[in-house]
Amino acid sequence: MHVAGVQTHLFQVRADKEARRQRLLTDNYDFRETWTAADGRSFSLLTNGVFQQIKAKSLGRLVVQFSFHDVGQWS
Repeated sequence: MHVAGVQTHLFQVRADKEARRQRLLTDNYDFRETWTAADGRSFSLLTNGVFQQIKAKSLGRLVVQFSFHDVGQWS
């Protein structure tokens, strides 16, 4: 099985209006994968979505970490 794919993400990081020191992330994403078997048969997976208002965890002066999990996502 051969898998080829493309992902795109549009990230926006902004300050929370109510807690100015808090940073929030929005990720608008899109991806497409094509799975091809040795005999040439194939299928494609397409998806898009938006993660909104994801809170950042400060890891130091200018470094922040965002964690989120898409429902049904493989781990």
